[in-house]
Amino acid sequence: MIIEETAAHSLIEFSLWPHDSFASATILRTDEKGDCIWQSSWSFNVNLDLIDEDMLHAHDDQGPIVVSSRYNDQQLQYTGVICGSILDKFRISFDTHYEVKEFLGSGGEGQVYMCASFDNSHNCAIKWSSYKHIIIEEPREAVLLKKLLHKNIRRMFCAWVENREATDLVTKHSVFLAQEFCKRTLEDYLDEKTVKSISERVNIFAETVSGVSYLHSQGIVHRDIKCSNIFIDDYGNVKVGDFGQSGLLSSHSCSHGGKLYGTKLYGSPELLRKQRHGLKSDVFSLGMVYAELFGPSAIATERREWLLKLRRLIQSPQWKKNPFSSWQKSELSKDWCGDVYLMMKMLESTPEERPSCAKILELL
Repeated sequence: MIIEETAAHSLIEFSLWPHDSFASATILRTDEKGDCIWQSSWSFNVNLDLIDEDMLHAHDDQGPIVVSSRYNDQQLQYTGVICGSILDKFRISFDTHYEVKEFLGSGGEGQVYMCASFDNSHNCAIKWSSYKHIIIEEPREAVLLKKLLHKNIRRMFCAWVENREATDLVTKHSVFLAQEFCKRTLEDYLDEKTVKSISERVNIFAETVSGVSYLHSQGIVHRDIKCSNIFIDDYGNVKVGDFGQSGLLSSHSCSHGGKLYGTKLYGSPELLRKQRHGLKSDVFSLGMVYAELFGPSAIATERREWLLKLRRLIQSPQWKKNPFSSWQKSELSKDWCGDVYLMMKMLESTPEERPSCAKILELL
């Protein structure tokens, strides 16, 4: 059961990218002290012909929607009070707007469901995370995702908070995040016992790198690139997803704050050592994905064991002395069909020695 909020002053932060016909919106409400509390985030395509000054500056008893605006060549921004008639379009709840079709799985960040929207019957994946504390700030994942638009990035449609009655299974404060639904991950693809051509694998990796390259152009480091976080849609398009551990770069690097990011099997040495890290940390993880993608096995346990051996090999004195010779003498090279030079460059222990995503795309 959803607990109704008392009426409050509502604000909108609206950003429009005219060249892409793309917009994002964040809905906030103010409490008695005047502090802003996050309500929902949205990402959507827009018909520029339908946006005009009259709509943006509509009035009601709360005043104008927009109290300030800012424009540059690439982005138009509005911030201000939102009138009730437009606020209604941004009201959403899990129970009334979605039908659960299938439980997809669960993890440390919550449960994921395949749902159909009652508005348009389209399927989407919704992550449901529950908390004991009140949600005040916009979740980091929503902050990052709402402004991303790229064919190789799994798109967010909306994210919102609901205050629900506590039960044995659900704590009071729940955050929902709705994204594109993709049936398969790269991990699922590798599990399939079918013949996979070299060109098909190259295309999959190129699209993955293209998505990560776009993230890097936006100043975002993913920090958890692995096969289970790379998705494939019904048309075979590759989508990088799961931004729960992602962060914005500051002065070309991020600090850990004592938190362990990434997955041990795929994470860069600096990430796993909780050191400062940057975009090249993602490149190391791409190297591990590349190594697995061009490996011989369709059995998950065998691939995991193969990757563990690879990590031990690249940490060995022999590898540091002569990586190519070390690889050639290793059993790991048997039936592996990728570009050894490219893999070695991505798996360099020193971040500065690793290629950029743009360089990787040149080498493919």
